[in-house]
Amino acid sequence: EEALRRGVPEGVRVVSYNVLVDQFCDTDWPRKNLYGHCDPRWLSVDYRIALIGRELQGYDAGILCLQEVEGRICTELLSPWLDLLGMDCWYESKGEKATWGSAVCWKREWFECVEKTLVQYGDSDEWART
Repeated sequence: EEALRRGVPEGVRVVSYNVLVDQFCDTDWPRKNLYGHCDPRWLSVDYRIALIGRELQGYDAGILCLQEVEGRICTELLSPWLDLLGMDCWYESKGEKATWGSAVCWKREWFECVEKTLVQYGDSDEWART
């Protein structure tokens, strides 16, 4: 009933997307060994985030699950952009030493976060090293 009152359609699109943390594509080793076929300009975080933003907007998701998101990118680029799309977002890093993590975002007119529970798998120090 609450969903109907909020105007949530019967089918809600949920999108899961790997943003690809910057250090995994914008350093020498990945550029040479994984993405040697890519122009380095295409691997820059500013270029990729702009494209990712347009692509995610096109999905018109009610819920977004984002992986490999750098905290700085989430705070400075993604969160303000998602806010313009009417979405709220919860970001958590992979561990105390990690600079990246995951984010769950939702359309605020359809959903309200009433509780958050962080579930971590494995050793968080191990995650920070990977």
